[in-house]
Amino acid sequence: MTSEGSNGIPSVVGRFLQESRAVALVRADPKGRIIQANRGLGRIMRCSPQDLQGRPLAELFSEGDRDRVAQLLEGPTQEAHLLHLMVEEGHIVSLEWLAQVGPGGATLVGERLGADEEWVGEELMLLNNELSVVSRERARQKRKSDRLAAELQEALAKLEESHWHLAKIHDVLSVCMECGRVRTAEGRWDEFVQYLIDSQVLVSHGYCPPCGADALARIPNPESAGGP
Repeated sequence: MTSEGSNGIPSVVGRFLQESRAVALVRADPKGRIIQANRGLGRIMRCSPQDLQGRPLAELFSEGDRDRVAQLLEGPTQEAHLLHLMVEEGHIVSLEWLAQVGPGGATLVGERLGADEEWVGEELMLLNNELSVVSRERARQKRKSDRLAAELQEALAKLEESHWHLAKIHDVLSVCMECGRVRTAEGRWDEFVQYLIDSQVLVSHGYCPPCGADALARIPNPESAGGP
């Protein structure tokens, strides 16, 4: 013969329900406060069963069901009830509840509607959340890569702008063998210095050694210019 617990549930069944994660079990005292909850209810409510102890039973359900829960606790009955747990604000889980109410309190056992589908849906939701995290991380990495690529292009542009004259070294110049003029890309023949200026090449002036010697030779000597 199978022994029964104080709530009228056979002890073997009670132990199974207490450890089950697929079925929700909750017991309340005559005042409607929770004295026991199983792992299944804790999983649905996203907390440990111990966190539920001491809370008013009616507070677990949606506002539309709280009056029905209060009526359920008023007298001995054993009927099936469709009640909705308020897991989070805006998130409700529907269960088919079997309630046993007596002088010692109430025992409710609930099974989720379409349990298999809901568990699969929950796993898919978690997977979707993980994929969303991966997608956001990829988007962040792409933004970072695009930013670095833009910075590199900007740096190359600045380098090219600051060293533009280096490219001029590779130009092949057509120079007249007689007068030394340079043929431009437009077909003109310009003076060499003017060509450099038009090409935005910085030009400074000075003397090469032979020309410097000639220039010094043309400067009158003050001592030879004076008389006795």
